[in-house]
Amino acid sequence: MGTFEAGFGAVETAAGRTATEAAALAKAAKQLLKAAQDGNIGHVWRQSRRLTDLLSSVTEHVERAAASWPFAAESEHAYLEQRFGAELCGEAGRIGLNVTPRDETLVCSPSIIRVNPADRAVTIDGRKRTAIRPSKLAADLLKIQRVDPRGNPQRFLEALYKAYRILAPPPANSLIQSGQVVALAKVYDLLTTLPGSGRQYSRTDFARDLYLLDSSDVDTTRSGDGRVSFPHSTAARSGKEVFSFADRAGNLITYSRIQFTQLS
Repeated sequence: MGTFEAGFGAVETAAGRTATEAAALAKAAKQLLKAAQDGNIGHVWRQSRRLTDLLSSVTEHVERAAASWPFAAESEHAYLEQRFGAELCGEAGRIGLNVTPRDETLVCSPSIIRVNPADRAVTIDGRKRTAIRPSKLAADLLKIQRVDPRGNPQRFLEALYKAYRILAPPPANSLIQSGQVVALAKVYDLLTTLPGSGRQYSRTDFARDLYLLDSSDVDTTRSGDGRVSFPHSTAARSGKEVFSFADRAGNLITYSRIQFTQLS
C-alpha cells in the first residue's frame, strides 16, 4: 500500500494533464467558432477534425484522472487509523517541524491534532479539517506554530486555583495553605466532573494548558493570593499521575503536581 502523499500526488498529476487537454479542447472550439463567424470553410474542416482528436484525448485523460486515487474506501479508513499519523510526522520532519504522538493524539506544539478516520478528516485544536494531504497539513501546522499561541493562561490559572483551594482548603487564618502540594490528577478529575467533559477536555488538552501556562509569564492569581509552581516529582514518571506535552523541539515536558504559595 502506498502513502496518502503519493496518492494525492498521482491525482494532482492526472488532473493537471486533464486540465491541459481540456484547455486545448476549449481553444479548438473557439477557433472553430471564429472560423464559422468568418465563413472560412477550410478552417471549419480543420478545427472540426482537431476537436474530434482532442475529444478522444480528453476522454482518455478524464478516465485516467477519475481512476488515479489508489485507495478504496475501506483502505482509506484503515490507513487513517493505522498509518496516517506516522506519515504526517514524516512530512513534518522534512520541513523541520516536530509532530509527536501523545496518547491518541498528535502534538505539534502548541496544537493538538486528532485523526478522525470515519470522517476522512482531522481536527486541529477542535476545528475540523477535511483537507488532509500530509505535506499541505504539515505546512499549515508550521504556519500555526509561527503565530503566538492562543489561549488564556490567566483564566486557566484562576481555574487551577479554585480547584486547588477545594482540594487543599486553607486554615482559618490563611488564604491558602502555603506550600501544600496537590496531585494534578486530582485537579483534572475535579475539572472534568461533569459527564462527558473528559472527552471534550482530554488529558492532552489539560497538559497543553499546563505547558502554555508554565511557558508564559503568568504565575500569580489576579487577587494576588497565591503564586503557582509545578514541583518536579521523581516518583511519578508515567501513568495517570503524569500529564505530558511536547514542546516545539519535540521534547517531552511532564507535570504531576501543583503548588500555590502565599505571597508575603
